[in-house]
Amino acid sequence: MLTKSASFTLIAVLTLALGVGANTAVFSVINGLFLRPLPGKDNARLMVVATRRQGRQDLDLVSYPTYLDYRVKADAFSDMAAYANGLVGLGAGNHTERALAQYTTGNFFEFLGLQPAAGRLIRTGEGEKTGSE
Repeated sequence: MLTKSASFTLIAVLTLALGVGANTAVFSVINGLFLRPLPGKDNARLMVVATRRQGRQDLDLVSYPTYLDYRVKADAFSDMAAYANGLVGLGAGNHTERALAQYTTGNFFEFLGLQPAAGRLIRTGEGEKTGSE
C-alpha cells in the first residue's frame, strides 16, 4: 500500500523524521541543563552561606570582611569561596553593552574542582590584595 502512494509515504517518513529529530534535540538540551549534574567535585556537599534579616524572605549579601571571618572561623567546612553577581558595561568603539558579571574569590574555580578547556583560571590568592592584579 505504501508503494502505491509514494507521496503519502514520503510525507509520512519526513513527518516522523522531523518529530524524532525535534524530540532528540529537546531532550539533549534538557538533559544537558537539568538532568546531568554540574561538572565539579562533591556537588552534593556544596552549601550556600548567606544572611537573612528577620521578617524578610530574601537573602542578603555577605560583605568581604565577613566572608573572611567565616572562612577563618568556620571549622564545619573544608573550604569556602565567595561570589557576587553584578552588571558591567562592555564597550568597543562607540558601542556599549551591559553584561552580567560574577565577582569571585581567587579560589572559586579550584573550590568547585573545575579545569579550563584551554589556558588557566584565576589562581588562589590572585586579585585578593589591592594592586596584585
